[in-house]
Amino acid sequence: MNLEFKRGIFYNKNWDEKAGTYQQDVIPDEHTAIKVAIQIFNGMKKNSKMEKYVPQSVFYDENDEIWIVSFWEEKEVDEMLTVGDDCSIAMKRKDGQVLRIWFGE
Repeated sequence: MNLEFKRGIFYNKNWDEKAGTYQQDVIPDEHTAIKVAIQIFNGMKKNSKMEKYVPQSVFYDENDEIWIVSFWEEKEVDEMLTVGDDCSIAMKRKDGQVLRIWFGE
């Protein structure tokens, strides 16, 4: 892919303009939530253990309209899970804003 990349100060900072603005949900379903979370997770700096994490769970908070995608290392059926050995990403359904990225405690 041959894309132009520039840096600087964007000339048209009219972020609140409604005309011509996409109004539908940016993350409308669990499939999109997983895809977006994977891209975010792949872009994060991680230690070697976290590199093995894969998406394992998706939760949709119906009240706040927030998707939460959780990652952890895939385990064998008889292997014990380690509490707190995960990463979760919470994203708004409406605009895709990442609200929080946290690691298990």
